Amino acid sequence: MNPVIGGADLEKIRAWDARQQIRADIRLLETEDPRSGQLRSFLDQLTGLSDKIRGVTGKGEPHDLPALVLDEGLRYLAVPSGPELVPFLELLSAEGRRLSHLPDMVGQKLREVRLPAVVKIYITPPCPFCPAVVRKLAPLHFAAPHVHISIIDAALFPEQASMDDVKSVPTVILDGRLRWTGQVRMEEILDALVDRDPALLGTHALKGIVKDGNAALLARMMVERGKIFPGFLGLLIDPDWSLRLGAMVTLEEIAASAPHLASNVLDELWARLPEVSDPVRGDVFYLTGILGSGEWIPRLQGALSVYRTPDLAAAIEDALDALGNLPG
Repeated sequence: MNPVIGGADLEKIRAWDARQQIRADIRLLETEDPRSGQLRSFLDQLTGLSDKIRGVTGKGEPHDLPALVLDEGLRYLAVPSGPELVPFLELLSAEGRRLSHLPDMVGQKLREVRLPAVVKIYITPPCPFCPAVVRKLAPLHFAAPHVHISIIDAALFPEQASMDDVKSVPTVILDGRLRWTGQVRMEEILDALVDRDPALLGTHALKGIVKDGNAALLARMMVERGKIFPGFLGLLIDPDWSLRLGAMVTLEEIAASAPHLASNVLDELWARLPEVSDPVRGDVFYLTGILGSGEWIPRLQGALSVYRTPDLAAAIEDALDALGNLPG
């Protein structure tokens, strides 16, 4: 593979290396996606140019996209070059991770951010305005680690840009709902982070809550608002077993105080059975057994003739046993 670092970028890296006193780690999240090779080539060259950078590799899940992970919750789906290289290098240094250069109101606002957030910053390396947006927003993660930030090269990952309807760069997207294009005002971003309605949180943001071990918090938010958040369904059918487990724990927490609210999700889960994997189907049958009522027995009996693998048949039988033992 041809070198991806050259020209003026070499001098930027050498100048950065000369100033650094501590080592920075970058983890390559490697997948079967062929773009993993471009990220690996960049990281290999980068570590060859600077002994202050250590590169490590981790295997991603089949549904992951390759990325350079600077911190848990801060990743580049990009090969930083040209104007974008300097903000990337700054994020590897202690100085670049501090917010001391920002107004006091930023720190105050960040302390008010209670909910996890997913921020996507779409860039392209030649973009003259993108580095300023990355430099402004990416360090927010270090002050509020539950704010997860991905910097995405729209040219390298065009399918992601298309999915998010990105027409120009820079574009900033918060929780898949709010967006800013072009110049970004920090105050608007911070206000949006603080004032978000939890019921509008997307699946990615809810994943952050569950992965951080806050199932009880998420359950309490949904009980207080008397509704299952729309993005929550995605957690219950996610391919990641650990994530589904956390979501099921959340649902059981809800059932303890609002059983009707928890059982309402069963119809939606059953509607998705044809499109999900067998492990997810097994979890749906398990949830039916603990959240359902006798009215679900005929549906489970009908499912026995459709889902005949030993594991699924056993899960259905277990659910039938649980519902058949309900009092009265």
